[in-house]
Amino acid sequence: MGGRAGAAAVALVAGAACAASASGYPGHTVAAKLAAKRAHGAAVARRSERVLGALRGAAFRAPAAASTPRTRARPALSAVDRAMLVEINAVRTRHGLRAVVPSRGLMNAARRHSLEMVRNGYFSHSSADGSSFESRVRRYYRGLRSAGENIAFGCPELSAAEAMSLWMNSPGHRRNILDPRWREIGISVVHVESAPGPDYRGDPTTVATTDFGRR
Repeated sequence: MGGRAGAAAVALVAGAACAASASGYPGHTVAAKLAAKRAHGAAVARRSERVLGALRGAAFRAPAAASTPRTRARPALSAVDRAMLVEINAVRTRHGLRAVVPSRGLMNAARRHSLEMVRNGYFSHSSADGSSFESRVRRYYRGLRSAGENIAFGCPELSAAEAMSLWMNSPGHRRNILDPRWREIGISVVHVESAPGPDYRGDPTTVATTDFGRR
Protein backbone atom coordinates (compact mmCIF):
# COMPACT_ATOMS: atom_id res chain seq x y z
CA MET A 1 0.00 0.00 0.00
CA GLY A 2 1.64 3.21 -1.11
CA GLY A 3 1.32 6.74 0.18
CA ARG A 4 2.21 10.22 -0.95
CA ALA A 5 2.71 13.33 1.13
CA GLY A 6 3.58 16.97 0.61
CA ALA A 7 3.42 19.98 2.89
CA ALA A 8 2.90 23.71 2.46
CA ALA A 9 2.26 26.47 4.93
CA VAL A 10 1.49 30.16 5.06
CA ALA A 11 1.80 32.36 8.13
CA LEU A 12 -0.10 35.64 8.22
CA VAL A 13 0.93 38.26 10.74
CA ALA A 14 -0.76 41.66 10.76
CA GLY A 15 -2.00 41.04 7.24
CA ALA A 16 1.40 40.19 5.71
CA ALA A 17 1.92 36.79 4.12
CA CYS A 18 5.23 34.99 4.70
CA ALA A 19 6.30 31.58 3.44
CA ALA A 20 7.21 29.20 6.24
CA SER A 21 10.75 27.84 6.47
CA ALA A 22 11.65 24.95 4.22
CA SER A 23 12.98 23.01 7.20
CA GLY A 24 9.54 23.01 8.81
CA TYR A 25 7.46 22.53 5.68
CA PRO A 26 9.59 20.99 2.91
CA GLY A 27 7.05 21.42 0.12
CA HIS A 28 9.49 21.71 -2.78
CA THR A 29 11.57 18.68 -1.73
CA VAL A 30 8.50 16.52 -1.23
CA ALA A 31 6.95 17.69 -4.51
CA ALA A 32 9.92 16.31 -6.41
CA LYS A 33 9.59 12.99 -4.61
CA LEU A 34 5.88 12.91 -5.38
CA ALA A 35 6.54 13.29 -9.09
CA ALA A 36 8.93 10.35 -9.03
CA LYS A 37 6.52 8.21 -7.02
CA ARG A 38 3.64 9.02 -9.36
CA ALA A 39 5.65 7.94 -12.41
CA HIS A 40 6.59 4.70 -10.67
CA GLY A 41 3.06 4.14 -9.40
CA ALA A 42 1.64 4.13 -12.93
CA ALA A 43 3.37 0.79 -13.51
CA VAL A 44 2.20 -0.80 -10.26
CA ALA A 45 -0.87 -3.06 -10.17
CA ARG A 46 -4.13 -1.45 -9.08
CA ARG A 47 -4.30 -3.57 -5.95
CA SER A 48 -1.03 -2.15 -4.66
CA GLU A 49 -2.43 1.36 -5.14
CA ARG A 50 -5.47 1.03 -2.85
CA VAL A 51 -4.37 4.10 -0.95
CA LEU A 52 -2.53 6.73 -2.96
CA GLY A 53 -2.72 9.33 -0.23
CA ALA A 54 -1.75 12.86 -1.14
CA LEU A 55 -1.46 15.43 1.59
CA ARG A 56 -0.82 19.09 2.15
CA GLY A 57 -0.94 21.21 5.27
CA ALA A 58 -1.29 24.92 5.86
CA ALA A 59 -1.60 27.27 8.76
CA PHE A 60 -2.03 30.95 9.43
CA ARG A 61 -2.25 33.19 12.46
CA ALA A 62 -4.32 36.33 12.71
CA PRO A 63 -3.50 39.30 14.98
CA ALA A 64 -4.58 38.63 18.54
CA ALA A 65 -8.03 39.86 19.47
CA ALA A 66 -10.06 39.77 22.66
CA SER A 67 -12.19 36.64 22.79
CA THR A 68 -15.77 36.63 24.01
CA PRO A 69 -17.06 33.57 25.89
CA ARG A 70 -19.93 31.99 23.98
CA THR A 71 -22.02 28.86 23.93
CA ARG A 72 -22.52 27.20 20.55
CA ALA A 73 -24.46 24.12 19.53
CA ARG A 74 -22.08 21.55 18.10
CA PRO A 75 -22.84 20.29 14.58
CA ALA A 76 -23.67 16.66 13.91
CA LEU A 77 -20.89 14.64 12.23
CA SER A 78 -21.20 11.78 9.77
CA ALA A 79 -19.77 8.44 10.84
CA VAL A 80 -16.61 8.85 8.76
CA ASP A 81 -16.06 12.43 9.93
CA ARG A 82 -16.53 11.31 13.53
CA ALA A 83 -13.96 8.55 13.03
CA MET A 84 -11.49 11.19 11.88
CA LEU A 85 -12.26 13.32 14.95
CA VAL A 86 -11.69 10.33 17.23
CA GLU A 87 -8.30 9.63 15.59
CA ILE A 88 -7.18 13.26 15.87
CA ASN A 89 -8.21 13.64 19.50
CA ALA A 90 -6.63 10.32 20.45
CA VAL A 91 -3.29 11.56 19.10
CA ARG A 92 -3.65 14.95 20.77
CA THR A 93 -4.55 13.35 24.10
CA ARG A 94 -1.52 11.06 23.96
CA HIS A 95 0.63 14.16 23.60
CA GLY A 96 -0.96 15.94 26.53
CA LEU A 97 -3.06 18.31 24.42
CA ARG A 98 -6.71 19.23 24.83
CA ALA A 99 -9.24 17.65 22.49
CA VAL A 100 -10.72 19.77 19.70
CA VAL A 101 -14.50 20.06 19.27
CA PRO A 102 -16.52 20.44 16.07
CA SER A 103 -17.30 23.97 14.89
CA ARG A 104 -20.17 24.59 12.49
CA GLY A 105 -18.20 27.32 10.70
CA LEU A 106 -15.11 25.16 10.24
CA MET A 107 -17.25 22.19 9.20
CA ASN A 108 -18.81 24.33 6.48
CA ALA A 109 -15.40 25.57 5.32
CA ALA A 110 -14.02 22.03 5.16
CA ARG A 111 -17.12 20.67 3.41
CA ARG A 112 -17.00 23.34 0.74
CA HIS A 113 -13.34 22.68 0.06
CA SER A 114 -13.60 18.88 -0.17
CA LEU A 115 -16.55 19.17 -2.58
CA GLU A 116 -14.82 21.79 -4.73
CA MET A 117 -11.68 19.69 -5.07
CA VAL A 118 -13.46 16.53 -6.24
CA ARG A 119 -15.91 18.40 -8.48
CA ASN A 120 -13.31 20.62 -10.12
CA GLY A 121 -10.49 18.07 -10.30
CA TYR A 122 -7.74 19.80 -8.33
CA PHE A 123 -5.82 19.34 -5.08
CA SER A 124 -4.74 22.53 -3.31
CA HIS A 125 -5.40 24.72 -0.30
CA SER A 126 -6.66 27.46 -2.62
CA SER A 127 -10.35 27.53 -3.50
CA ALA A 128 -11.64 26.79 -7.01
CA ASP A 129 -11.94 30.53 -7.72
CA GLY A 130 -8.28 31.05 -6.78
CA SER A 131 -8.98 32.66 -3.42
CA SER A 132 -6.73 31.75 -0.52
CA PHE A 133 -7.20 29.28 2.28
CA GLU A 134 -7.34 32.24 4.65
CA SER A 135 -10.23 33.86 2.75
CA ARG A 136 -12.29 30.67 2.75
CA VAL A 137 -11.86 29.99 6.47
CA ARG A 138 -12.59 33.60 7.40
CA ARG A 139 -15.81 33.48 5.40
CA TYR A 140 -17.20 30.70 7.58
CA TYR A 141 -15.32 31.06 10.87
CA ARG A 142 -15.73 34.50 12.36
CA GLY A 143 -13.58 35.92 15.11
CA LEU A 144 -10.65 33.62 14.41
CA ARG A 145 -7.27 34.10 16.02
CA SER A 146 -5.47 31.31 14.17
CA ALA A 147 -6.28 28.40 11.88
CA GLY A 148 -4.65 25.49 10.08
CA GLU A 149 -5.60 22.93 7.46
CA ASN A 150 -4.61 19.43 6.41
CA ILE A 151 -5.95 17.82 3.24
CA ALA A 152 -5.58 14.34 1.80
CA PHE A 153 -6.93 12.06 -0.89
CA GLY A 154 -6.97 8.35 -1.57
CA CYS A 155 -8.00 6.24 -4.58
CA PRO A 156 -10.43 4.60 -4.25
CA GLU A 157 -10.69 4.99 -0.48
CA LEU A 158 -8.96 6.70 2.43
CA SER A 159 -9.81 5.67 5.98
CA ALA A 160 -9.37 7.91 9.00
CA ALA A 161 -6.57 5.68 10.27
CA GLU A 162 -4.75 5.77 6.92
CA ALA A 163 -5.02 9.55 6.67
CA MET A 164 -3.73 9.98 10.22
CA SER A 165 -0.82 7.64 9.60
CA LEU A 166 0.23 9.63 6.55
CA TRP A 167 -0.24 12.99 8.28
CA MET A 168 1.69 11.97 11.39
CA ASN A 169 4.61 10.87 9.22
CA SER A 170 4.78 14.29 7.55
CA PRO A 171 6.37 17.06 9.68
CA GLY A 172 4.07 19.85 8.51
CA HIS A 173 0.87 17.89 9.01
CA ARG A 174 2.02 16.49 12.34
CA ARG A 175 2.72 20.02 13.51
CA ASN A 176 -0.82 21.08 12.56
CA ILE A 177 -2.39 18.15 14.41
CA LEU A 178 -0.30 18.73 17.54
CA ASP A 179 -0.60 22.51 17.62
CA PRO A 180 -1.69 23.45 21.18
CA ARG A 181 -3.54 26.55 19.95
CA TRP A 182 -6.42 24.68 18.38
CA ARG A 183 -9.75 24.55 20.16
CA GLU A 184 -12.16 23.69 17.32
CA ILE A 185 -12.16 21.66 14.13
CA GLY A 186 -14.06 21.15 10.90
CA ILE A 187 -13.85 17.81 9.09
CA SER A 188 -15.20 16.76 5.71
CA VAL A 189 -14.49 13.41 4.06
CA VAL A 190 -16.09 13.14 0.62
CA HIS A 191 -16.17 10.14 -1.74
CA VAL A 192 -17.06 10.25 -5.46
CA GLU A 193 -17.12 7.42 -7.98
CA SER A 194 -15.23 9.41 -10.60
CA ALA A 195 -13.17 12.53 -9.93
CA PRO A 196 -11.72 14.56 -12.84
CA GLY A 197 -8.29 16.11 -13.12
CA PRO A 198 -4.67 14.93 -13.29
CA ASP A 199 -4.49 13.99 -9.60
CA TYR A 200 -7.60 11.80 -9.58
CA ARG A 201 -7.62 10.64 -13.27
CA GLY A 202 -11.33 9.83 -13.28
CA ASP A 203 -10.93 7.18 -10.58
CA PRO A 204 -13.12 6.65 -7.52
CA THR A 205 -11.65 9.07 -5.01
CA THR A 206 -11.97 10.02 -1.34
CA VAL A 207 -10.88 13.51 -0.27
CA ALA A 208 -10.48 14.68 3.32
CA THR A 209 -10.18 18.24 4.63
CA THR A 210 -9.55 19.09 8.27
CA ASP A 211 -9.67 22.75 9.32
CA PHE A 212 -8.37 23.61 12.79
CA GLY A 213 -9.13 26.89 14.50
CA ARG A 214 -9.17 29.07 17.55
CA ARG A 215 -11.24 32.18 18.16
